[in-house]
Amino acid sequence: MKRRKNNKRSVKNYSQSILTILKSDRKQAFNHKQIAAKLKVNDASSRNQIIKNLHKLAGQKEIEEVERGKFQIVTSTEYFVGTVDMASRGNAYVISEDFEEDIFIASNNMNKALHGDTVELYVYKRKKNGKHEGEITQIIERARSEYVGVIQLNEKFAFVVPDSNKMPVDIFVPISKTLKAEDGDKVLVRLEEWPDKADCPNGTILKLIRKTRRS
Repeated sequence: MKRRKNNKRSVKNYSQSILTILKSDRKQAFNHKQIAAKLKVNDASSRNQIIKNLHKLAGQKEIEEVERGKFQIVTSTEYFVGTVDMASRGNAYVISEDFEEDIFIASNNMNKALHGDTVELYVYKRKKNGKHEGEITQIIERARSEYVGVIQLNEKFAFVVPDSNKMPVDIFVPISKTLKAEDGDKVLVRLEEWPDKADCPNGTILKLIRKTRRS
């Protein structure tokens, strides 16, 4: 029984990995060998699981077979504009005048958008649990660039943990931009760049709001 459970988990993980690979290059079609190479697996069992997942995803209309054995992510050619409303666990909804209901955006499809941002998105052709789901493709305008939070100091860098429960990530601050704030101080931080491969944005401390109490 344990073996079967592990196989199911592995199949599920391949499905998500396949979607991630196909989303990373929407215009490119991939076959199972190319996907296996990207996932760095070369055993027959894994390749068979990848093939099964490809056909399963095609049946769910999340991907399409554009040539024999080659698959591509299904995308909408029409893009919409809306406002981000952050939910729990980094997920969000986009409120758009083009839809009566809000569009669900999973955390891995946020494309670094934050609460209140005006964004461009596309909506998948299929619905999930009867609801529209989509992906943010571009941030048109940031709603805000400054946040209040508590600074956590390390030896060479710091993080600011924002007070707002609508801010899903901490803000990385180089030690040279901490304004000599001490661990636990309440600060005002400004967002700067958000590198492509970084999990959180970089920032600069603008003001020390309140010193932490020390014994």
